[in-house]
Amino acid sequence: MGDYMACILYCNSSAIAHNVKFMSKIIHERNGYLFGVTKVLCGSPFLAKIFVENGCDGIADSRWQNLKKIRESEFFNNKKYNEIPFLNLRLPAISEMEQVIKYSDIILVSEIPTIKAIDIESKKQKKKTQIILMIDLGDLREGIIPEDVKELDFIKWQEVLNPFIKEVIKFNNIELIGLGTNLACYGGVVPSEKNMGLLVELFNWVKEEFNLKLKYLSGSNSSGIPFLLEGKMPKEVNHFRIGESMILGLNVLNRNPINGLRQDTVKLSIEVIEKKFKPSKPIGDAAQNAFGEIVEFEDKGKMLRLICSAGRQDLLIDGLKPIDNKIEILGASSDHLELELKNGFEKYNIGSFIDFNLSYGALLAASTSNYVEVKFI
Repeated sequence: MGDYMACILYCNSSAIAHNVKFMSKIIHERNGYLFGVTKVLCGSPFLAKIFVENGCDGIADSRWQNLKKIRESEFFNNKKYNEIPFLNLRLPAISEMEQVIKYSDIILVSEIPTIKAIDIESKKQKKKTQIILMIDLGDLREGIIPEDVKELDFIKWQEVLNPFIKEVIKFNNIELIGLGTNLACYGGVVPSEKNMGLLVELFNWVKEEFNLKLKYLSGSNSSGIPFLLEGKMPKEVNHFRIGESMILGLNVLNRNPINGLRQDTVKLSIEVIEKKFKPSKPIGDAAQNAFGEIVEFEDKGKMLRLICSAGRQDLLIDGLKPIDNKIEILGASSDHLELELKNGFEKYNIGSFIDFNLSYGALLAASTSNYVEVKFI
């Protein structure tokens, strides 16, 4: 019969392509660059193909393994796409530098020892690696930030950046091509006129002070799209690293749909393996479950329970939402998803599939699971 799986992630190619075209048009009209982030679908070469064919100027991912998979795929062996730049999103580990340099053209950085390692490995591989220096504007993920800072102050960031840039430009096998920032990932800090204004001010100062022709001001991931669509993003911000919003069509700050983008992009289908009327409350003395949790159950009487063939080992259960509103998620063990079918009892027999919408976290987990099949349709 072949290798079929009972848990399938369907990706709607035309819907994703529509979203890429929509975003690329807006960004290209302001002479910007759109890099499609592939990590939410585990570096899918097919997703990368959709990105490039519909307007992305580069591919970005946080894992060199994903960049390797894409770069070595049949599509990117085509000479037509040899010049597509690959951006390594996560600050590189020195222990992985050989692979990072091999499969990346551009790397985000924030530490001198890391930049030194990039320089050494680039020399070994006889290539010049481009870097984007990350500035932490308060989200507290990666980037340069003054110690004990409590407010955005140009002078404080300038004092930290000045000696750092002086060190960076000493290296011979790297090229500083831009500054960047990351917002709304760890601390949830949103793009604003104040933090984007500081980024632009620092960008202009670095170019003038060190006589550098910086190509990119990489000021936005998906969290910056609302700011961009409202016309508030400074014109100097020209590099956009977008994944989630093009895949899900959502405003990542509040998970509402973005006007002009499609949301019918992905769905998860899981096979039904048991369908029985059972009590709503376990029978007998209870202790911890398999995950060390003590769960309280409300006695609602008899209910029609469905078991589907996926669990916490495969999925982020909290990020799933049944498309059929007559279905409620009760919980999950490592391999089983427990559902209640509230009415329409004739539906969903053994061997049928139930469809779910996914959050970003659930999509990320599903696409990286060995037990979920990914299909582009």
